[in-house]
Amino acid sequence: MKTDIDHIQCWLMNQQKLGLGETVWCNWALTKKKYEEGKLLIFEGLESGLPIADMWDDFGIIEV
Repeated sequence: MKTDIDHIQCWLMNQQKLGLGETVWCNWALTKKKYEEGKLLIFEGLESGLPIADMWDDFGIIEV
């Protein structure tokens, strides 16, 4: 079963592969570190319960 951070990694990788302009894949290592430190706020879809966005607690970066 995928965890929230697994889903976030997948969507960032897919954005990068699709060439959707500037992506935040370059922040992946820091996003994962924030998650491991318990400093990543994850927003979930109401119907799916899957992550749809995340935000670092101290820098204000939000990834949707």
